[in-house]
Amino acid sequence: MGTIKYLTIPIIAMLLSACASVKTYVGEELTPEQVALIKESDQFEVSTVIYEVDGKALGFPRFGTTKVKVLPGEHRIKFRINSGIMPVYSAYVTLKMHAEAGHTYKLDGKIYGGENVYAWITDETTGNIVAGRKYEEDASSYADSAYKASPITTLGEYNHDNRYAIHQNIDALSRKLWKSKTQKIVGTTKTSTFRKNDVLELIDLNGDNYPEKYAYWGKGRSRNETQDFGFIYDLNNDAKIDYIVFYQGAMIGEDEANSFMFVFTFYHWIDTNYDGIIDTWVFPDVDLNGNGKIEVGTYAWLYDTNNDGKIDAAEYLSKDTIQSIDAENNVFKIKLMTGEKSREGIQKLPNKILTDIHSIIK
Repeated sequence: MGTIKYLTIPIIAMLLSACASVKTYVGEELTPEQVALIKESDQFEVSTVIYEVDGKALGFPRFGTTKVKVLPGEHRIKFRINSGIMPVYSAYVTLKMHAEAGHTYKLDGKIYGGENVYAWITDETTGNIVAGRKYEEDASSYADSAYKASPITTLGEYNHDNRYAIHQNIDALSRKLWKSKTQKIVGTTKTSTFRKNDVLELIDLNGDNYPEKYAYWGKGRSRNETQDFGFIYDLNNDAKIDYIVFYQGAMIGEDEANSFMFVFTFYHWIDTNYDGIIDTWVFPDVDLNGNGKIEVGTYAWLYDTNNDGKIDAAEYLSKDTIQSIDAENNVFKIKLMTGEKSREGIQKLPNKILTDIHSIIK
């Protein structure tokens, strides 16, 4: 199964749901009794989109389809599951099945906790599951236990030599926190950081009366609709925030099979010396080869190493590689999905957010 990604709204799936079935075999059109029909899920809060049959991509441009006709026999079906509402979680899966002539098969799936994927194919003619594993209704509530299973205290203080591992741990923990069903407001203030979202709320997600999430929203807007939110951490346990994660949005990327997908990404802003000022910025939307898609797992790190308010070092960092970025006329440019850009002057927003948060946490 592929890595789970996040989608704002499965727009493509909705547009495709009314499409006619796609013929995947060569030759003249056969009757319904001579072929098998494979179709999308009809579950509430679930949609499925077929991307490949036996390795052949479907749809234009590779957006998939929701119904296909196949010849009887063995087939490999690659499809995407979109599960849930705000947020919607998405995963690519491939299942092998045997199709019988005249039968109709339904693709189904379920993603709970954002990281637990179930996918199965049901023969509607017989009622039997012919491939995959069905979601069981008594599955434990991953969302409620996610944070408690990964206490922040286990991460330890920031260490430059372990910066990639710390980033990965906090990014994963932030995604778990995002799924928490517990939402208790523990502090609020008016701000001028965002023009329309002028109210900052700090939110307790695990029941300890201490905030793990912050969110900016404004009058006439739902708290659940804001895009200006993220997660906060106190790595050195001094009752001050020193690590901020900020929601960036959905970026275009590729899965392991180079298929189109959306990737939900976060900025990371770090106060590495605990002086109350952000001095390290991590960008997730890196596109080194210029193909308009992000390099999943590669990040651009920018540093103010002497704390003079200016960026003086930068690098691309992945699990196994480090690539220094040289300055051009004292300016560091990084290759992003939107092109090569300077990120000088990025200090203002993170530090305004940090100041806002600390005005509540006193």
